[in-house]
Amino acid sequence: MLQNFSKNVVFWVLWAFPFILTAQQINTSLQEREDTQLDTTKNLYSNTHLWGYLRNNEYFNPIFLGETFFGYAGQSTLLYTPHKNFNIEAGIFFQRELGAKEFTEIQPFLRLKYQKNYTENTFFRVVFGNLYANYNHNLLEPLYAFEQPYNRFTEQGLQINYKKRKFEGEIWVDWQQKLQRNPATQEIISGNGRFDFFPIKKEVFFVKIPLQIRLLHHGGQDLNTKQAVTLALAGGSGVDFGWNFGENKRVHSLKFMLNALYSATDRSLDTLGTNIKVPSLVVPNGTALYANVMAEWKNTNLTGSFWAGEDFYFSQGGGLYSSIPQSREGIYQKSRRLAFLRFTKNWHIDSDIYLGLRVEPYMDFENGLLEYNYGFFIKYNPKINVKL
Repeated sequence: MLQNFSKNVVFWVLWAFPFILTAQQINTSLQEREDTQLDTTKNLYSNTHLWGYLRNNEYFNPIFLGETFFGYAGQSTLLYTPHKNFNIEAGIFFQRELGAKEFTEIQPFLRLKYQKNYTENTFFRVVFGNLYANYNHNLLEPLYAFEQPYNRFTEQGLQINYKKRKFEGEIWVDWQQKLQRNPATQEIISGNGRFDFFPIKKEVFFVKIPLQIRLLHHGGQDLNTKQAVTLALAGGSGVDFGWNFGENKRVHSLKFMLNALYSATDRSLDTLGTNIKVPSLVVPNGTALYANVMAEWKNTNLTGSFWAGEDFYFSQGGGLYSSIPQSREGIYQKSRRLAFLRFTKNWHIDSDIYLGLRVEPYMDFENGLLEYNYGFFIKYNPKINVKL
């Protein structure tokens, strides 16, 4: 089995190599702006992040059913810098799906940020409260679903970033659900890390060794419930390399990436608060190889991807990559072999206004299906100095 699996991976990687090669999807236009330099002390700013989106998954496969996300989200905050290394951002966040009578979510927004800049490209940052979330983490889609922000846009907890010339690191805790005893509600906590090492980092050529880790815990002590106490692990590492040719060239950049991924889930029953753990359903440990190739020109991106996985499963990762459906029971597919061709186009209308288009057909070799998704977004993210 493993020998056949390896042969299939080698065959499809070589097949894809001549015209799409390998690299991680980049969703930078969807990211919230991160200021690498804190503003002048005592200044007050109005900070707005508005995002309209359409995402349509035309899927009919047994693992991940199709769904349409059509709505808007936004946050409106005031940002104040009482100290050169510290600022406070507070306001409100809202999200609404079109066609719904009520808002999906309305909640307060608070972000406390400490940042120490050593040089232009070296800084240390700690964020408490609302994190720089979702696409800002730059995670692989098998570890963080592209659709995840539509279901849960904000993340709250603690986030630490460190960057220097040949290293970028981020660790964060996302406290997704608080434990409650009446009614019994499990706590849900996600612990994560992303680390990028650059053996070679030049203006024209780079080599990067990425490491990404995700932990997801469902549970809590002395809960009067028979819900499974779960600890899930998923992660990956590999190699990226590529060339930046410059914007005056026909192709601005060409990048390649190959990652090996692993997943594991441990489940047990905490029976009626007695802390007696009883073995329950165990999801098999999974492995996968994930290859991407990216070419970029004139705000356009063409990426080819190949996924070969066995028993891979992470509940907050991309549903297509999983061997087990996230919302349907009784279905299991040990091997998943998928090939994607992803086209994205971004329009930078103004310094704070972005439009984006994404079209992605893919082939499911195990089920003999050719399916597709497409999406469109508009983002407005200005920062305005409020005169005091």
